[in-house]
Amino acid sequence: MKIYNNFTPYAPEGDDLPANVLFLRSDTGVDWYDAQKEFKESTLKVMFDSAGIICCAETDASGLWPVDCSVVEIDDKEVPIDFVASSGGWIFDGKKITARKFSKEEFQVKAEAQKTRLMNAATAAIAPLQDAEELGMATEVELTALSLWKRYRVMLNRVDTSSAPDIEWPVQPQG
Repeated sequence: MKIYNNFTPYAPEGDDLPANVLFLRSDTGVDWYDAQKEFKESTLKVMFDSAGIICCAETDASGLWPVDCSVVEIDDKEVPIDFVASSGGWIFDGKKITARKFSKEEFQVKAEAQKTRLMNAATAAIAPLQDAEELGMATEVELTALSLWKRYRVMLNRVDTSSAPDIEWPVQPQG
């Protein structure tokens, strides 16, 4: 397992360097472009932050840009079956990839973000239906949809995110 820690930007010395190219090096001085050559083609390259939270993973290391992150090479048989790199739900603990255990506060923040996304979607669905009603142009189908969306938004507004992760989200209207 190869691991390169804490890549940060730097300016290499030399007159023959291409213009407009950014360079990174690890805490041991290894240039990111050189480090990429050391990885095997068949392994997963995992990028993680200083807390060990996995931010990204690629089989092709050139798909990573590990500014203020570290990169480890993991053999495919060591990767959990349900691993999803972009979820933020995994960590690299220095030896292996494990599921992340979220704190109560982290669950609450995620729930607040989910509630905001759902409220925004409901508001976007309601706006044209509300316009049609106010202008006296709404069909029966639109009036029914408007009522369902408004009811959903009220129920969503009542969701207590402090109970995260144990939240029963209201069901979004179809259509």
